[in-house]
Amino acid sequence: MQNFYKQFRDIGVQLIAFLGNYKPKTKRQGWIKRRYDHIDRVNRIMTYAKANMKPVANSDFGVFPSELVDTVAAVIRFVLKETIVHSLTETDMEIIAYARKHKSFGILSQDTDFSIANAAHYYLSMRHLCLQNMTTCVYDSRGLADHLQLQVNQLPLFATLMGNDIMDYDTMKKFHYPILKAGAIKIFVQSIASLCRPVRCDQEGNPLDKNQIIGLSKQISAGSYLDFTKVYTLMMESISSYSIYSVEDELLIDKMNISSDQKDILSLAVTLYRQCWITCDVLMLLCTKEMQMSTCIEIFNEGNIKPIGNILARLRKVLYGAVLNGELNNKIVCV
Repeated sequence: MQNFYKQFRDIGVQLIAFLGNYKPKTKRQGWIKRRYDHIDRVNRIMTYAKANMKPVANSDFGVFPSELVDTVAAVIRFVLKETIVHSLTETDMEIIAYARKHKSFGILSQDTDFSIANAAHYYLSMRHLCLQNMTTCVYDSRGLADHLQLQVNQLPLFATLMGNDIMDYDTMKKFHYPILKAGAIKIFVQSIASLCRPVRCDQEGNPLDKNQIIGLSKQISAGSYLDFTKVYTLMMESISSYSIYSVEDELLIDKMNISSDQKDILSLAVTLYRQCWITCDVLMLLCTKEMQMSTCIEIFNEGNIKPIGNILARLRKVLYGAVLNGELNNKIVCV
């Protein structure tokens, strides 16, 4: 990691790392499911770590346990002395808002949403980054649109129909299945693009004829547990998300019905969280008196890998003590 930062400093680029640690309640169940789905891939990378082996380049060598996020944050913040930001809302939206505000040179990531959002001068591929000669690929929205025979302002609709964090996963899966069944992935992508071509959009990507979106929402909702009005609402929210970048106020602390001392504590907690001095678990406990801790890694009972519960035992004692000695309506949720 030291070499990673050094390579960028040597060419005059300052890296600002964003860490997505906080999980909104609406997305927590999906996040938990993905953690369990990744158990085998986490075990794979743990095997490499125990054997002190380097993974094969460009291979699917595994997924780091989500609990290591705090470790990575601590290394960047306190060892490397580099800037890191804990996101309080959706990480990609905060990155977009930051890049637009500061007119950033580029966003280095692997999230295709950034190529559509047009937030920085360049959207650079992390996957293709070569630290030896400091080269990578540029993802270009104009090139993508030309390849799909679309206008750039139709890309938000295309991304929506392809499926993203806003669209309901199960609904989109049922919508995609017959298209995928009909041919290869290339045909699938072109089929989705063909649905977008008749839809005229303004410069922000908003459809000019809402009836066309209603028609698409009915097509998507067929056979789904969601009715077309809900799908329509999700589609419009998804499309607008690529042009409306706003980061929520810091928990709207000033509007909370609490004492001034409590507001001061929460304001301090948010600042400490933003700067990676405390974890999201502590922030959650202070703000909502509810604690939800991810413990999926505890089932990786392999050899000398200590369960994360042991590693975090001291922190948990403090948190449990704060909860159990506090008000009766406090809740502990461990998953």
